[in-house]
Parts: sequence; structure tokens; C-alpha cells
Amino acid sequence: MRKHFLNLELLIPIALGLFSMCYIAGTSFYYLSFTNIDWFISGVSNSDLETHWLGWNFFRNSSFLQFPLLANNSYGEGLNISLVHTDSIPLLGLLFKPFAEVLPNNFQYFGLWILISNILHSIFAFRLTRLYTNDLVICSVVTLFFLFAPIFYMRIFAQPAIGSQWLILGAIFLYSLNKTNYKEWIILLILSVLINVYLFIMIFIFFTIFLLRIYLQKKDTILNLFKVFFSVGTILILTMWLLGYFSVGMGLQEGGFGFYKMNLNSFFDPKALYELHSRIIPDLPSPPVHTHGDYEGFAFPGIGVLISSLIAIFFLFFKNNVSVNRSYFLPLIMMSALLFIFAVSNIISFGNTVLFEYPVPFFFEWVADLFRSSARFIWPVYYLIYIGTFYVLIKSISIKKLRYLLIALFLLQIYDTGLATDAIRNRMVNFDNHWERTAKWTNPIKDPVWKSFSIKYKKIKYVLPTNKPKNYFPLALYASNNNMITNFGYFSRRDLEKEKVIKKNLRESILSATYDLDSIYYFEDDELWEAVKRNRKDSDYIKIVDNFRIFAPDYYKN
Repeated sequence: MRKHFLNLELLIPIALGLFSMCYIAGTSFYYLSFTNIDWFISGVSNSDLETHWLGWNFFRNSSFLQFPLLANNSYGEGLNISLVHTDSIPLLGLLFKPFAEVLPNNFQYFGLWILISNILHSIFAFRLTRLYTNDLVICSVVTLFFLFAPIFYMRIFAQPAIGSQWLILGAIFLYSLNKTNYKEWIILLILSVLINVYLFIMIFIFFTIFLLRIYLQKKDTILNLFKVFFSVGTILILTMWLLGYFSVGMGLQEGGFGFYKMNLNSFFDPKALYELHSRIIPDLPSPPVHTHGDYEGFAFPGIGVLISSLIAIFFLFFKNNVSVNRSYFLPLIMMSALLFIFAVSNIISFGNTVLFEYPVPFFFEWVADLFRSSARFIWPVYYLIYIGTFYVLIKSISIKKLRYLLIALFLLQIYDTGLATDAIRNRMVNFDNHWERTAKWTNPIKDPVWKSFSIKYKKIKYVLPTNKPKNYFPLALYASNNNMITNFGYFSRRDLEKEKVIKKNLRESILSATYDLDSIYYFEDDELWEAVKRNRKDSDYIKIVDNFRIFAPDYYKN
């Protein structure tokens, strides 16, 4: 009997994860094809997945044995970019790298990761609920609520790395176990390092309060817990150093804290960046997305969870039949309060109104500069609200009544979020007309001369480079497919001082007509394009090719 239950404990969440994928993303499964990149190419630079994939497409051509392990020097030459700085899911990049020579062109693993993440999200949600009830129906419905959590499904199909929020559920699960499980924590922490740095920091915060919980429960001495903290911290820092997290130097502190922040109406505003996640609750007044980054703090739980939370609050405060373990809840409450303060940043807004601002304390500036998208740190609080809500309901309502209640509320959640899930399904199934396209994206680089460029030259230089410059994708795609080096790209972090030096040196070389003979140049800068035309030699190639202004020094020279 026990063996049978354990099988169900795995099979049920797998089935639920697959169901949610089919419902939200449709049943075409084009995105699972390892050679299909059409589903995430926008052609208008609105898909972050483009550069996530480009990071991998450059990385697959890099040396197998190198330091750092994830160095991606061909993508953004001189900036010391690593695979972690393009959010390319380094875990899969490392796993597939040994097979790069035999993998097909346009190989992508993001569809596979979406599948894995949905299943893991489902498994951890199911196991978390199993800590509080043995009823399979309740466990299954609660798991579906987690799979249809708006912050999960809106991210996982568009930004699979940061959408790997099963890591947060895994951390809450480990925290909730009544045992000292350091080995499992280290595995989860290293996995998070290999997936996304924001999620890693969240998991490390959970690990820290887990140690605090052990201390409050008097299961270990404070000296031993400090030893564990610094030992694990040392392992993680060395791992990040080996992978290349610190290769961009001061570029890690890019600034921007207070822009990508959480609005105080985020828990009740159903509008995310593109989709409206409620048919019932209207879009609340919020700052426009092209001038403000409040959309990063989207934390609408869905109408079903909102109603569940109100019922849970009633039972918690008026029935008072839920026992509270101080040593368990105190660290979670402290963490949630601090994360909330960090998420809303130092600019406190409600809707379109800035309520007040305060200067960031000088000792806190370096943290704020590291994690400019502070709004994302509301996610652990969001999932704790989910778990806390269902925990109270499980402890307060009979199994039979709770089954009917949760099923009804989940169906309401499905209906209410239908506008958003329909939009995502249309994007994943009909990828010929999404990401603001009107037809399937076609590569504008068609002229046969591009082939000769890839034979004669090793690099392509953008004049002048910046982060995510105009027309970057087709040029970077061309470079990565031909094992060429670029001085441009789209990166989550880069060294701004190095970028200034690169631009200064490039500008001077163009004006003085001292070109790198192993490079072709693409000109977006009008002034420098005129300069290179004035200084051209007979052996140089200068022409508008497929609407790209191209200069190739000594192209006609034997």
C-alpha cells in the first residue's frame, strides 16, 4: 500500500504538470522541438529568449576546457561575458556543451526546460501540500493552483530561467521539513546558481532563515551554525567564480534600483507587462510600462487564491483553530517583511501616485546596485501566501467540504485568468504572428556576399556598440552560426566602463582609418559611416547589403 501511494505521489504531479502545459501552451508542442527557434524569435527585439538562445549558440562554439567554465568571449568581445549574463540556463548549457559538434544547427533546449520546470513545480507543490494532508484530491487541486499561479505561467513560457520558480517551492519544502538536511540544501543552492542568480539569492535567503530556525529550536549551537553558513557560502562563492559570475567586475553593480520596483497595488492589479490576468477584476491604474518598471512587481495571485485568502483570514482571526509554531513562523515573517521592503524599493508607489521616497542608506547601496530588479523578491512572499492560505484552510475545514470548495475556486481561477492563458496559448501555438509580428520571421541576411565575409573575416563589429542595439539579433545570429566574434549583444550585466573604452577606441580607429583587417563593420552611426566612405581604399568593400551598412577592409585584396 505504501509503495502504491509513493507511486501516485510522483505520477499525479507529473500528470498535473503535463495537463497545465497542454492547457496553457496548447498541444502543438512545437516549442519542444530541439531545432525549432521560430517560437521565440520576434524580429522586433521584444523576446528576451532571443538573447538567451544566442548566448548558448555562441557558447557551444567556445573551448570546452576554459576559465571561467561559462566564459562566452565571442559574444560581446572585451566585455568578459559569461553564459550567466545572458540568462541562458547554464545548467543545460554545460550538459549539452560536450555534444556541440553533433548537435544540429539552431539547437535549442528552452522548450525542454519549460517541460522540466512545469513538472518540478508540480512535484514540489504536491509534496509541500502532502506535509499538511494525506488527501490526494486536496493535494492535486492545491498543486493546480500553484501551476496556474500567474507569476509562474507568465514567466516560464517567456523567460524560462527566471521562471524556474520550483526552486522557491523546493526551498520552502526543505525549510518545512523537521530535520537538518544540509546536503539537500547545498544541492538546491548549486542548482539555483546554475539556473539564475535572482533565484539563487532567494534560495540562499531561505537557507539563512533555516539556520535561524534551527537555532530557535535549539537543535544546534550558534557557533556550529556560523560554521555551516560560512562553509556553504564559501562553496557557493567558489562555484560562482569558477562559472564566471564575477567576470564582468564592477558591471555586476549596474544600478537602477527603484525603477524595477513593486507597486503597492501589485497583489490586486491583474495587469502584467502584456496580458490581463483577470476577467473579473479590472486593470488598476499603474504607471506606463515604457517609462516605469513597476510591471516587474506583478504579484496578482488569481481570483481563486484571493477568495481563499479571505476565507483563511476569517478562520485565522475569528475561529483561531490553527496552531502557530513560533520557531517555524518567526523567521518566515521576518524574511517576508524584509523582502517586501526591498521589493517596493525606496520609492513607495500606489498606482500612479508616489507616496514618498527615502534615500538608500549608504551601507545598502551595493546590494541595491547588484539587484536592480528588486520587485522580483516579492516572489517568496507570494508563494508563502499561497502555502499559508491553503495550510489554514486544510486545518480549518473538513476534507469533504474543502474538496468542493477548492475545486470550485480553482475552476473560478481558470475562468478568471483565461484572457492571459489564451494569449500565451496563441503565442505558443501560432508563433507566426506573435511578439508583435504579422508574419513568420525571416532572416534578412540573404545576399551571398555574407558567406564570403564569414570566410575572410573572424569578427563583426557594430559601430557603435551598446546593450541590445538596433538590428542586433540577425547580425549576432549570423556571427554565431559562422563562429565569428561580435563586439555587441544583449546582456543582463556588463562592465559599463569597459564598454565606454571599447566605443572610444573603435571611434578613434574609424576616424583615423586604422581598421582591424580581420573584422567587418556594421554602421548604425551616420557620422562614422560618412567618415569611412571618405577614407575608403580601392581594396575595401563598402555597400548597403540587405539594408545593413557594411564595410569590409581589404576585401578585394588577394
